[in-house]
Amino acid sequence: MKQRRVMKLLSLSMAGVLMAASCDVAGTAVYASEPPAVEETDTQSDKASKEKASEEEGSKEESSEEKSSEEKSLEEKSSEESSEDNDSEEKHSEEENEEDEASEEKNTEEEKSEDKDSGEKLTEEETTEEEPEAFEEELTEEIMLMSLADAAAEDVELIAYGEALSFDKTKDWDDNGKTGLDLGLSADKPLNEGAKVSFDIYIPAEAAEFEGSIKAQGAARLGDKWDWTESKKEAMPELDADAFTELVEIDGETYKRAHVSYTFGDEICADELKNFTVKLAGYQCDYEGIVYFANMKLEDGAEQDDNTQTVALQSFYEDELSFDSTSTWDDKGES
Repeated sequence: MKQRRVMKLLSLSMAGVLMAASCDVAGTAVYASEPPAVEETDTQSDKASKEKASEEEGSKEESSEEKSSEEKSLEEKSSEESSEDNDSEEKHSEEENEEDEASEEKNTEEEKSEDKDSGEKLTEEETTEEEPEAFEEELTEEIMLMSLADAAAEDVELIAYGEALSFDKTKDWDDNGKTGLDLGLSADKPLNEGAKVSFDIYIPAEAAEFEGSIKAQGAARLGDKWDWTESKKEAMPELDADAFTELVEIDGETYKRAHVSYTFGDEICADELKNFTVKLAGYQCDYEGIVYFANMKLEDGAEQDDNTQTVALQSFYEDELSFDSTSTWDDKGES
């Protein structure tokens, strides 16, 4: 459109020049009028050229702007894609982090749960191990209380075996350095075979639970020299905690009692009984406390019947006989 306008303006200018040339006679006037026309034409041409150049520049600018717009669009698209990629990566990273955190939390919870379960299991095992002991102790106490209520009252005189004993559990024989206790049993003549010595041993009920055993070594003291004579059948009974089965009450105190006896053979017949001695010793025993004696008893064996018969011998031959060993019959000529 702009080019058509320029051409139209040029055509009008040329028409004006021709009309002026025809009116003026003097050639100088023609020449005088031509330069301005030429100049005007040149100016218009330049203007057209500038407009064209301006249009080209505008076109270039528009093209450049379009290109810039496209590039910008591409850049924005790339930026958006990059942003999306970054968002995707960030999202993926966040998801991975969340998964890692969730996994760590899960592992931590599992470890805590395992530790808790392990702790609970250990506590249960410890409780299970401790419960029987506690139950046994409670049961023992209950039985003891029930037994104390049922304890039979006795009216006996207790004889203490010296002071409280304390045995060494590591030893097979620990007599605490004591020589024994004489029970005061005696006889003015030799006892018969089968003679028996018996007595009861008492220990406090609260001390009746112990390990190991208490040996009760008994000996008859015979003759003027008090010869130490032990029973060949029952020389040394051993008493563990289970031997003290009977619960008794004496003067308001509760004890557990064990019965001990010794039966003698013909060794008791050697001489008269001067006394009977009991010596206590611990065998790998941890008992601690006083030991008492009561109800000492001596029983003689049955007397043996004398079945010996007295026979008067009579000789049928006045002289001593002497037979001939080489003869098959030698009657010495006696009738």
